[in-house]
Amino acid sequence: MSSIIGRGTYFYDVTTGNNQADPSVPGYPATTGWDPITGLGTPNAATLLPAVASH
Repeated sequence: MSSIIGRGTYFYDVTTGNNQADPSVPGYPATTGWDPITGLGTPNAATLLPAVASH
């Protein structure tokens, strides 16, 4: 599967927001590309599932 991962094709990159649940803990920000809060982003099932099924 690592050979088919393409951020722009198979995932929607989440670039805004954070995971701050408590005002006293800053959390992680969402940024361009991989980040600890959203990983690679939200899967684009229309392109990801056919690619996974073909491997």
